[in-house]
Amino acid sequence: MMDKKRVEQRFNFSSPDKYNSLSKWIFWIGLIVAVVAGALNYLTAIVMSFVVVFGIVVGLLRVKDDNDFLIGGLAFIFLISFAKDVYVIKILGNIVEGVSALISPAVIVVALKKIFRALK
Repeated sequence: MMDKKRVEQRFNFSSPDKYNSLSKWIFWIGLIVAVVAGALNYLTAIVMSFVVVFGIVVGLLRVKDDNDFLIGGLAFIFLISFAKDVYVIKILGNIVEGVSALISPAVIVVALKKIFRALK
């Protein structure tokens, strides 16, 4: 007779890849919500609150490529601060405002985490 091997699947919930994957999904969902709400001119306080919370969660769960995320996020925020009043098309300005509401809290949280790690 042939011996049947038992196959077990184990989940490693403490792996950093799980958080990185989750933060990517939350980032993409927040980005879609921000772009669609901006394009439809529906950036209400509730929608912006959800986008900001998504940004905070992305910043808290971000575990890989912190430096790249900070450089890209800071460059985006820096450029937006100068180009905010230049947008002639109101829809484009609304989309950028929504995306900025997603990225800014994430960059702040990641920067604070790096500062606290440096103080250890």
